[in-house]
Amino acid sequence: MAFLQKKEVKRELKDGQIHNRRYVLSLYAKIDGAQLVDKKNLLEDMKRVLRALCPSVKSEKRLKNHEIVFKQKGTSTTGGAGMPITIGERRLRAWCELGSKEKGIVVCGDEYHLVNYSRPLPQHSHSAFVRSFDSSLVGEGFESFLQFLGYEFEYEYVADGTIFYLTDTIEIQMYQVLKVEHGGFRTWKGGKNALQTKPAWNRPWWIVEIRATCDDASKLQASETLIEKFATCLKDYGVFYANVHRATL
Repeated sequence: MAFLQKKEVKRELKDGQIHNRRYVLSLYAKIDGAQLVDKKNLLEDMKRVLRALCPSVKSEKRLKNHEIVFKQKGTSTTGGAGMPITIGERRLRAWCELGSKEKGIVVCGDEYHLVNYSRPLPQHSHSAFVRSFDSSLVGEGFESFLQFLGYEFEYEYVADGTIFYLTDTIEIQMYQVLKVEHGGFRTWKGGKNALQTKPAWNRPWWIVEIRATCDDASKLQASETLIEKFATCLKDYGVFYANVHRATL
């Protein structure tokens, strides 16, 4: 498994296995970056509020990530009673921070974070979108390994915006979704990779995600309560949903 980075393996090695399972809870909203309320730009006004909530000026960070989604088609296996069982499609995500920018071209690094999310926990039990996940830092060759496991490229995009770290476990991401026009995964040969992008929507829509992470299922309820409170504080800027697809309609 040469595509796994040694420093990440060392950090995640536990009880003889690579393990780093945590939970992530999310609430989503979509706001119009051009909308004016009382002669104020809604997006900029929201940013000012979030800066006031942040503990320090270092709590604000530029977000510019290249995200790739891989899909593994459903497979069939045999159950204990000899009956066929169909396992649904599985997806893995890989992301990296984008580097320098020249003439509209951004440059990907040669290291990606590979993330495996579980199925969401039942919505009738949670007001947020809750998943557990494993993550590892990977380098050149990971895409060939995924193909060997039956995964294939599905789609990619660039998230361009800002992250506000409100606490050690809660952050708010505000970003636009950009389509990859040139470059991207299909032409990536390892190492650096140049991308050219354009907005995914005709209007300047922004995704706002209130995101909490916790390392123990016993902390889910407390984390969910906190992000619900932040969503209430920001209700004047948009309606937050536990379903990202509903939020982006």
